[in-house]
Formats: sequence, structure tokens, C-alpha cells
Amino acid sequence: MTKTQTPSPGEPKWKFIERIVAVLEHMLAPGAVVQHHQMIPELVSGIPRQCDVVVRYGNPPRQTLAAIVEVQDRDNKVGLETFEGWCAKREKLGAQRLICVSCEDFTEGVEKSAVSMGDIVSLMTLCEPNQRPPFLANTEVISHLQVLHYRDAQAAFIQKLPPVSFVLDDKVFEFPARPGTKVSLQWLAEVSLMKGLVKDVERRPVDRDFYDLKYRVEFAAAGAPLLLQHEGQTYTVSEVFFVDRIEEVHQGMISTPLAYEQKTIDGALALVLFSKGFYHGKEFYTQQSFLKLPNGRFKPGPPAMSKIEGMRTITQHVEMVVPVEPKT
Repeated sequence: MTKTQTPSPGEPKWKFIERIVAVLEHMLAPGAVVQHHQMIPELVSGIPRQCDVVVRYGNPPRQTLAAIVEVQDRDNKVGLETFEGWCAKREKLGAQRLICVSCEDFTEGVEKSAVSMGDIVSLMTLCEPNQRPPFLANTEVISHLQVLHYRDAQAAFIQKLPPVSFVLDDKVFEFPARPGTKVSLQWLAEVSLMKGLVKDVERRPVDRDFYDLKYRVEFAAAGAPLLLQHEGQTYTVSEVFFVDRIEEVHQGMISTPLAYEQKTIDGALALVLFSKGFYHGKEFYTQQSFLKLPNGRFKPGPPAMSKIEGMRTITQHVEMVVPVEPKT
């Protein structure tokens, strides 16, 4: 029984920028629950509204919607029409504050209107600073990707199973301890690799860029039988054999430092090293954020990478080479 994975969709730059903003807001408010791309119902009508990022405090049912964050990644400044639409959304959702983020600043009318609203509205920019931070000015970023091209799986059953075939992502298996919860072989492979549960791991080179990763996952012998319901019968999986065809890609990336600044505060609250790479002609992006501490130093935050169109990334490692000035 062989399963082949389906390609994954890509992630456009504007959506990845929204994820960067979510990371930055969580760094600035570590005690908050910060979520990207959320649907929030209006208080009166109940109509769901999309929010780029939401910031909440507390736990349900006493959780408060502290702020909604709206992000614009375009080649023009945020104008009054867009800004007033964001303000109306905040009121209808009952959010305490509105955080507006622009990659190209705001018009004068927006800035005046925001000032009149006091602390309810914060205008933020995520732009390249006039002067690059010294520790990022000449930093080289090298990306090391392991891209999964396809995954085959062969399941071994304790009972004799009639010929049957499934797509790797089909959720048709379940564990007795979790009846009714279906899982796929794709999920089982990813979880097993992440938790180190795989057995007999073997790496076989295919050519200069590709290799096959062979491994198996035990179920019956491990005391966690996996079940398949098929045509009214229950079959028990003893183990699954996997073969992953993986491509390794190493490349230098084009990097740009970005400053996360608030219009009413001097200096950046955080910095981002935004990098762009290419995979078979398609762009992908990485980010490394840095939170500015009260002593003026910067603390690195969690890195992130955009999804690559057509392929599923197994691992992604970004190497940052920071030049060090020799002591005199």
C-alpha cells in the first residue's frame, strides 16, 4: 500500500509579513496570547471579521480582546479610508486597542486622526531604517533546506487485508485509546520523526542533491496498536515502513534589516532581519527578530520561514554570519 504526498501551497510575502508582526507583538507582550489570521465575530451582528493579528489576555471565559492588529504591505502609505475602516472594525469587535502596521508609513491625515484618539490607536511602521544597525549591517544569511519531494509508506497488518490504497494525507487510522479521532500516515510520520520514535533509520544518497531517508514506525510491539476500519472489519497495523525523497538546498540569501517603530516613540522597539531566497525560481522568506531591551541591547526572538510553493519543507536551518571587528 503506497502513499504519495500532495504538494503544499506557497505563502505570499504579505502573509508572511503578518506572521512577522505577530511574532513582534508577542515579543513586546510576552504575557499575552497573540494569534495570526483570526476570525472574530462582531458584538452586535455576530458577523465574523478577519483580523491579521489579535492580542488577548487571560483565559476563557474571562479572556479579553486587548487589541487587533491590521497590517498593510503595499507600495503606498496607509490612507484615511483604510484607517477609518480599521477603526470601525475595532469598535464592532469590542477590542480595547487598534494597532496599525504599515510597511510604507501613513498619510498626514491618518497621523492627525490617530493622535486625536489617544492611547486607543498605535501607528507602527515596519520599514528599512535610515541607518542600518551595526550588528546587522553586514550580516550574511545562509539557508540550509531539506525539502520533502514525496513520501511513500507501506503498512504491515497483523490480519490479512484485501488490496486497498489511500492517499498519504487521508485520515483513516485511529488508536484504541482515542476512538473516533482519525489520523493520517503523513501525520504519523511527521510526529514520529519529531519525537524520535522511528526505527532503523537509513540515509541513502541518490545524487548530489537528493537522498532517500528510510525508516519504520512500530505500533503493536510498542504497545500502541494502530487500527484501520475497512468494509466493516477492523485491522491492526503492526508497523509502517516509510521512504522519504529529500532534496538538500544550500544558498546565500538577500537580507534587509527592518525596524519596528511606533510613531510616538523615538527609536525601534524591535528589529527584524528579513531575508529572501529562491527555490526553483520561486521566492521564499525567512525572518529573525530582535527585541530591544531597556539596556539598549537586543534579544533574539524565534525565527520563521515562509512556506515554499509545491513542496513540504522538512527542516530549515538559517546560519547568520556576523562579522566581528578585530580588537586593537
